[in-house]
Amino acid sequence: MKIVSIFILIFLWGNQTFAQDCDNDTFPPIALCESNVTVELDQDTTFVLTPEFLDAGSFDHCSDVSLSFSSNTSDTIRVLEAVGAYNLELWVTDEAGNQSVCYVQVVAFASAESCRNDPAFPVAVCAENYSVLLTATGVVEVFAEDLDTGSYDGCSQYDLYFSFSEDIEDNVRTFEEEGEYPVELWVKDEAGNPSVCLSTIVVFDSGSECIEDITPPVIICKSELSIEVDEAGAVPLIAELFNDGSYDDCSNELIFSFSQDVEDQFRLLESTGNFTMEIWATDEAGNQSVCFTTVTVVEQGDLEPCHQTPIDLRETQTSIRQVKLEWTPIPNINNYLVQARRMGDDDWRFIKKTSGNSLLVKRRIVAGDTYEWRVRADCGDQVETPFSEIRTFVGENFENGLQSVEGRSDIIQMSSNQITVFPSPASHILNIVSQESVQEVVLLDLTGRQLKTISNGTNEQQLQLDISELKNGYYLLKVTTGIETKTIKITKVSS
Repeated sequence: MKIVSIFILIFLWGNQTFAQDCDNDTFPPIALCESNVTVELDQDTTFVLTPEFLDAGSFDHCSDVSLSFSSNTSDTIRVLEAVGAYNLELWVTDEAGNQSVCYVQVVAFASAESCRNDPAFPVAVCAENYSVLLTATGVVEVFAEDLDTGSYDGCSQYDLYFSFSEDIEDNVRTFEEEGEYPVELWVKDEAGNPSVCLSTIVVFDSGSECIEDITPPVIICKSELSIEVDEAGAVPLIAELFNDGSYDDCSNELIFSFSQDVEDQFRLLESTGNFTMEIWATDEAGNQSVCFTTVTVVEQGDLEPCHQTPIDLRETQTSIRQVKLEWTPIPNINNYLVQARRMGDDDWRFIKKTSGNSLLVKRRIVAGDTYEWRVRADCGDQVETPFSEIRTFVGENFENGLQSVEGRSDIIQMSSNQITVFPSPASHILNIVSQESVQEVVLLDLTGRQLKTISNGTNEQQLQLDISELKNGYYLLKVTTGIETKTIKITKVSS
């Protein structure tokens, strides 16, 4: 544990030397929550929940930690007595009394017997505002599912369909002008039960210059990358591996290649040594930029332990919308990058980073369909391991479900008070917008250390936060409104 925490501190503060005095420990532990937790109520419609269900590997660099649901360390039991969504806190306390907190949502499902004939309607939860940018051609498509922020069904064995009207085929909208477009998000289960929420699609146009875009993208490369050869003595590479935050003001996506030919996206290095490579970024209008990077290829076993490829991949599907992916931990890592997709898809549609050696993937899993996933480790200092072997699993069919919770005041529903933070990644100004007044915004680093606090005494629903002085990396934004507190992960990049 000590090795991991010291590495994190060095990563956050550059080359500055940091040594924590464990005899006079005043540094808080690291609180790590699971992204989502799903449980099934028993025959008595209850579930006894302990903090360990929420924990994703919290630790302290000086001592063991205890877990609780509040700052009171003896608060270690929650009894869930009805189906629905519960927003809970996980408090982590070290032996010196220092504390950190993270937040997680627990969804309690009913038994299979309650879901016979599916009497329950789904719960539609959508973004209050969904922002998109017109492409270089002056149009942008938005799919109904893009607006979903956690809708769930009355019975979990059913899949959900998203559309802009009662017709489930009406699932895409095309926009050609900037502006605000109010829409309905219809959510239906396979039994035909519907639910609706309201959202606004906000279309931005970077300016008329984007209609005839002649400005090249800003390309940011990893300056160097060290990697081991595989069992065949070679290193397969894709150009996108070297992207480190490239962007374009007029395009939603960039294509990365090893030459000006956008199809030239793969390389196979078949010997050890240092290789200088060109990385080209092409925007949607065909404008290009280039940067250079150095790849160091070494024999297997020549790198430090962090550089080893993750092994022993395994998965556990706990519901139709949740699969837990796990692998053997690697010492001294910064984080892991996980990719997943349905077999047959060309692109890895699910991409997420995690600091622990497991990840809860909240995506609809279709029974009988085959899915693929893989993981690699980020060791910091521009060093990443190769991806693991691709692991496959088949979606399972689940009988447990969820009942309607309409009229229950003791259940915290998924918030309709959508808090929106944009842009992300950001280089200078962050905008925080909420349906309710924003009372306080706290900026923290990944250790929970407070960097900046803004208190709002005017009950405004929008605040701005200047992050230009921060170093590039990941940070946490804790936003408190009149009815709730949310913690949002943001990314700082160079301007």
